[in-house]
Amino acid sequence: MLWERAIEILRAGKVRTVTQTHRLDVDFQLNDGTRIQTKEPYINAILDEIKKCGRKCKDILVETE
Repeated sequence: MLWERAIEILRAGKVRTVTQTHRLDVDFQLNDGTRIQTKEPYINAILDEIKKCGRKCKDILVETE
């Protein structure tokens, strides 16, 4: 999935967990159990996006490698 589309899903408040690797792979588990995968443009980009998301994303469980 494209990074931009994955961030739209994140900002919509549909993400339960995020797993990030040093290879820039990011795996989202959505609230409905669906999993999506994307590549972040730089290390910790997903952490920046979660912070920007604010209240909708405050309960996301983040796992990093």
